Amino acid sequence: AEVRKGLLVAAIFGVSTAAQVYVGVKCISFRGEWERDAHVLTAQGVLFGVAVLLINVESWLLKRLVHALTAEVGFFVPEFHSHPLYFHPSVPNHKCDLCRNKTGQVYRCPLCDWDACPACFNKKDRSTGEGVLRGDKGVKSGGALTTSQYFRRGLKLALPQLPLFGVALLCVVTTSALRLFLPNFQGQIFDHVIAGSQACMPGTPGAHEGKCGAAKASFLQVILLYLGCSVALGALGGLSSLCFNLISRRIIVSVRETLFRQLIKQDIAFFDGMRTGDLTQRLGSDVRAMASPVTVTLSMLISNTLLLVGGVIMCFVTSWQLSMVAYTTVLPIMHVTEAYAKWSGRINRQIYQHYSDAMSAANEAIANVRTVRAFSAEPAEASRVAGHLSTALAKGIRDSCLGALASMFNNYLDLGAGVLILWYGGSIAMGGGSITVGSLIKYQLYWNM
Repeated sequence: AEVRKGLLVAAIFGVSTAAQVYVGVKCISFRGEWERDAHVLTAQGVLFGVAVLLINVESWLLKRLVHALTAEVGFFVPEFHSHPLYFHPSVPNHKCDLCRNKTGQVYRCPLCDWDACPACFNKKDRSTGEGVLRGDKGVKSGGALTTSQYFRRGLKLALPQLPLFGVALLCVVTTSALRLFLPNFQGQIFDHVIAGSQACMPGTPGAHEGKCGAAKASFLQVILLYLGCSVALGALGGLSSLCFNLISRRIIVSVRETLFRQLIKQDIAFFDGMRTGDLTQRLGSDVRAMASPVTVTLSMLISNTLLLVGGVIMCFVTSWQLSMVAYTTVLPIMHVTEAYAKWSGRINRQIYQHYSDAMSAANEAIANVRTVRAFSAEPAEASRVAGHLSTALAKGIRDSCLGALASMFNNYLDLGAGVLILWYGGSIAMGGGSITVGSLIKYQLYWNM
């Protein structure tokens, strides 16, 4: 069923992509009275843009409909597990996360790779299992955070570093603005070079000493502006990186200290229900992974959003027809990236849990090393740790392979759009149309941004 659903969603995506490409090609090949009337020309461009938008809206609605009609209904018992559980009738070599017994049938949570055997599920009693938040008054239930809740909590972590955070955001905004100006200067430089070569080269029609001097002066002025923007861009980029690195290190230290202070004050029942490896994993790499979106991802989000919006506006200002051709590939790229990101997020949660299981097994073996030696269980403990690590590695390889396929598909769409831009834009530039060589280079730079 999952394969058939995936094929149907892929077919919807393929048809919508082909329709967008058709609209883009039609945009540059259609001829009519609209070319002689500026108002009709504007209306034509708007209608082409609305057509592409409606195609993507229809594709998105169809995909949502398919997912809604084929959604599997799980078993959601909040007091037992914070996510829906789905029954798997045949899962070999698995252990129940509550009773630790081997089982071939499990109720599984795909979000956190949590399994419960049918016996534990029927009891719905978490009080005897490991990895459960407990206190002296019983089991504590912890709900999952939504994206908005996570973002708000992340901003609260950054509040003590507000002055430094403000400087970093100001640097990011200024850097993004300067990066939007650079392609414009580069296009002007090439236009001045071409105009100067025609005005200064002896024997060239239109060569004149006065025009040559004016062309050189204009060229030097644009070069100086480009140099100033480049120097400012480098300095602001370095300052932004410094600020975000300082914020990240301070947040990580603060979170680790706060987390340990709260852990050490918990009831003894809490430690009876948690594995030492899970706790040390939370204090270690999990803290860094949790704090990364607050610093690195946030700066990239702001920078890329400004570049995306500014780049789209500048592309349409330069040539709306080229933009219609190029941006028919943007939404398919976003669709593929979104689908891969959701799948990768789920599998990476499982990978982190497998690393945590390996850490727990290693801690248990080291803490009870005398017992391990007494029963000559070194190979068994080593294979136990290696099993968790190999499972994490196998899922990591799957994630890498699918990520490579998604990247290859997106690159082909991007490169195809680049070929169309150079072909159509070059044809207009060679025919003496509305696009000059400098404008074409400027557009290509904005597109690659």
